[in-house]
Amino acid sequence: MNFLDFQKKFKDDNAIINHYIKIRYGNKKPACNHCGSFKVHQRPKRHRIFQCNDCEKDFSVFKGTIFEQSTTDLRKWFYAIHLFLNSKKGISGLQLEREINVTYKTAWRILNRIRTTMNNPQGQEVFDTIMEMDETYVGGKPRKGPDGKPNYKVTDKWSKKVPVVGIR
Repeated sequence: MNFLDFQKKFKDDNAIINHYIKIRYGNKKPACNHCGSFKVHQRPKRHRIFQCNDCEKDFSVFKGTIFEQSTTDLRKWFYAIHLFLNSKKGISGLQLEREINVTYKTAWRILNRIRTTMNNPQGQEVFDTIMEMDETYVGGKPRKGPDGKPNYKVTDKWSKKVPVVGIR
């Protein structure tokens, strides 16, 4: 996803909040952090805050995440995560500062939270063992047709082969 695709998909904070709720809660509505009720509504002026209709307490859907208690725009957070995950050699605080137009301190804090979350030992036991992974394409060149010409175009050379991935 490039920057223009990102802009189209996430036009404002509401688009990001709705995307996040869809990922975290699936097809269900967010549940109240205090009483567990699903009868909640989003506060009109404070988009990150929801209010429970049963206990009438406010809560955030971002409780327990890296976005909790952050005043930084959610679009900047999501774009920073996108840049962090898609850069081959990582991204520096100074580069992130320029990309998302924040101070160096904010960029450093965002990168630090992302790295800390990725290094979270919860669920780490899967990756404690040594794993091997390899991929290949299976299948040779197509045979010549009855007219003596190959049954493939030069540009379709790889599309006729079957990709195989193995993990041990």
